[in-house]
Amino acid sequence: MLSFFFVVVSADILYILLTIFACRAEKGKMEENQVCLKDVLELLPVESLNKIVPATRTLFLLSSTSKAMRAVVKNVDAVVNAKIGGSVFRNGAGLLDKLNGLNVWCKVIALCLKNCELGEGEGQAIASALSVNTTLTKLDLGDNQLGEGAGQAIASALSVNTTLTELHLAYNRLWEDGGQAIASALSVNTTLTVLDLGGNQLGEDGGRAIASALSVNTTLTKLDLTCNRLGEGKGDNQLGEGAAGQAIASALSVNTTLTELHLGGNQLGEDGGQAIASALSVNTTLTKLYLSYDAAGRVIASDVNSTRGRWISLVDALGEDGD
Repeated sequence: MLSFFFVVVSADILYILLTIFACRAEKGKMEENQVCLKDVLELLPVESLNKIVPATRTLFLLSSTSKAMRAVVKNVDAVVNAKIGGSVFRNGAGLLDKLNGLNVWCKVIALCLKNCELGEGEGQAIASALSVNTTLTKLDLGDNQLGEGAGQAIASALSVNTTLTELHLAYNRLWEDGGQAIASALSVNTTLTVLDLGGNQLGEDGGRAIASALSVNTTLTKLDLTCNRLGEGKGDNQLGEGAAGQAIASALSVNTTLTELHLGGNQLGEDGGQAIASALSVNTTLTKLYLSYDAAGRVIASDVNSTRGRWISLVDALGEDGD
């Protein structure tokens, strides 16, 4: 009778029923003589279980995990998200213990810890795990407070990691030192294809370091450098408008893998814009370019040779499309 039930009910409906079953079991509302969901799942052949639930399963990090749910994700690929609002692992408490526990009974391939109030210590701990991890392909640590030290630790991990393909580090206060460390990692990393460094105030030195890395990196296809003050010098290094833009232009002249680049909110200046426009006339792979509606953006957008065959977006300070 049980076998007939699994054959007739659609996979989507059955998955919902199994989830309800698990919730009821956890709350102790089931009769003692009723079979446990975990036992039911373990009776199923692997082929049947794979038809019932998705091949890749999404989990939310909670303070505790039921045996039934562990049975559902046992030995499969898992996408793991922090609870919405970041209230479960505030300041990273217990985070790594939970992640290590997850890796015992499933294969975590994507991890989202966005806006979890993670600090430098948690960032460094995650970096240590990343340096030896061989399953994770996507990591989102955006909107935390990792700081320069964690940025440098993550950069060290990227230098040896060979499986991560997508990394989001937006708005983490990485500053120039963190940006330069990430740039060094990009010079040797051969697996990362997507990198988001937006809103980290990398500064002109950080921007030039990233540009230098792009000259030798052969795997990165999408890079977000939005709002990083790349056009601003600092201290004794007042290089003036356009230096970072010119460095990026030099990289684009030789880079053959980047297809999407975000440069908005960086005040690269007219000279930087002209240099990038010239580089785009010889670059044959970049297809999407996001710019601010400023001096650099207007110069690039008006250059017919640089815009031909590309999708270029000009956005003003309010986030509205320019012309």
